[in-house]
Amino acid sequence: MGVDTERVTGCPVAHELRPFDATYLEDPYKIFATLRERGPVHYSPELDMWVVTRYADVETVFKSPAEYSGAIAQSPVTPLTAEATRILTAPDGPEAVMSNRDPPAHTRIHGRLHQRSAPLPARRS
Repeated sequence: MGVDTERVTGCPVAHELRPFDATYLEDPYKIFATLRERGPVHYSPELDMWVVTRYADVETVFKSPAEYSGAIAQSPVTPLTAEATRILTAPDGPEAVMSNRDPPAHTRIHGRLHQRSAPLPARRS
């Protein structure tokens, strides 16, 4: 799909954010510090995604499923091989998990997991 970076206004384009480049892998904190200084949100053409750089803003994104979708949270950021695509799209292939589902499916799964993982009441002897 891609965003026309010439038409993006009001939000910086992070051309220097190249997450597979050796420089980034050696010290990603330096790049994110630079991006945070410039602004909280950037478009990354290499990822074809919006990148949120500040903790409070990331927290807001996670707590606002009506405004922000987690549907692609575990989607590959590089093209898959033909074999991987075949396996992942097969009728009996893996299903989406809670982290990349939006409400109401996320809420339903979360509720069931929370019920099962909540601490049991203490027994009196």
